[in-house]
Amino acid sequence: LGSGLKYESESSGLPLLVKLGSGYKIMDNWVGALDILLPSDSGVKFAFGTDYKYAINEEMNLSGRLGYNNKTQFDGFSGLSLGVGFGFKIASLDLAWLPMGDLGQTIRFSLGAKF
Repeated sequence: LGSGLKYESESSGLPLLVKLGSGYKIMDNWVGALDILLPSDSGVKFAFGTDYKYAINEEMNLSGRLGYNNKTQFDGFSGLSLGVGFGFKIASLDLAWLPMGDLGQTIRFSLGAKF
């Protein structure tokens, strides 16, 4: 929101990004999601993914995840991501693998706590 950027006699509009997203519960333990990104300075981008959750017992579960997005501009399997998550009664641990072309492999992890 705003009037744009201006420097002396030159001006340009502010960057704009519109995001649309939706998720769908395929089964009680399986979810799919789709995001569409509409940036004002480049073409349409999209991302989709799925998460399958397996209950080990009442207090623990295991999740498998698969996703793809075309936001990255790397060669090979870029845009693909694989992940696994371990959920406990009060905490969670998530691991993800993302190839980044010539930059190599990326492993991401996160820890979560529930209050």
